[in-house]
Amino acid sequence: MDEQEKRIKNIQETMRYCITGSLRTLTDKIENKGEYLDEKQMVEIEKKEYIRVVDELEDSYNIYPAVRCMRDDYDTQDFLWDSTFIESLNKEEKHRWFHSRVDATYQDFCKDNTIFDSALPFFSVLCRVIVSEKYKDYLKQRKNFREAVILQSEMQSLFSQKHDSEDEVLEKKETEQAAVQADNEENQPDAPMEYTFEHEFDEDQIDTLTFCVNEVKMFKGGDITQDQLKSLFDCQHNHVFRSRNNRILSYFFSRLAATGFISEQWQAVIARNKLIKASRKDDYLKQADLSSSKFDAEDGKKNKTYAKIDRYIEQL
Repeated sequence: MDEQEKRIKNIQETMRYCITGSLRTLTDKIENKGEYLDEKQMVEIEKKEYIRVVDELEDSYNIYPAVRCMRDDYDTQDFLWDSTFIESLNKEEKHRWFHSRVDATYQDFCKDNTIFDSALPFFSVLCRVIVSEKYKDYLKQRKNFREAVILQSEMQSLFSQKHDSEDEVLEKKETEQAAVQADNEENQPDAPMEYTFEHEFDEDQIDTLTFCVNEVKMFKGGDITQDQLKSLFDCQHNHVFRSRNNRILSYFFSRLAATGFISEQWQAVIARNKLIKASRKDDYLKQADLSSSKFDAEDGKKNKTYAKIDRYIEQL
């Protein structure tokens, strides 16, 4: 670990204290209200809180493009170093992160959450968006838990009325839910053979692309090998690929398509063959996920990560 990485990870530990404290304040408020208010009132409060947080997050991402990477990376272990945040800073901002003296403490942050910003640009903004993303997840978990309790109550009632076995009720509910999910699923159940990347990469080109995806940290789980990347382009399932950043991934494949190395239908190829999993869920990326990320990537072509990808593709 070099000195720059060590410094950023030390700063991140301080940031974790700030994030944890701020998040605890928000969740404590919700739970304390739940001790006094009834269920209907809490549902309305949590709904308003969720909408407020979503709006604030979108405003922050629009105003501060440097922190947009936290939309995907806020829950990773080394979210400062592994994300594209440091790369998105200008020369002066980056110098301050690597060399400024930081005398403030967590106690100082509790009094003034902008106390670190002069030495570490966007520190308070980063804390705010990560707290908001985690708070949004917390509110969603409460909603899901409440719905699960209601569903369980309905199943028990149905069991009582029809005198069916518990297994039969569960099976019926699960079948209904699966039918709804199937109707809304954009992916086909099986990957048609005609959906391929239509590539003709030789070994040297695969080597070049492997260096590229590893340098920009496109996938989670560490570096991948040439054989593993070749299996991806061949639409084989010899390795589990999990996206670390959908925007970087979409930019990579869109540039390969634009330069004629792979099919322009690459989004459908990835989705229908179920080649790549989402960063934080066990679901496979859908075509809509990739299409949305592609537009995000096109808005940020000056990003240094995209420039690295361009240089490798030029070598092909």
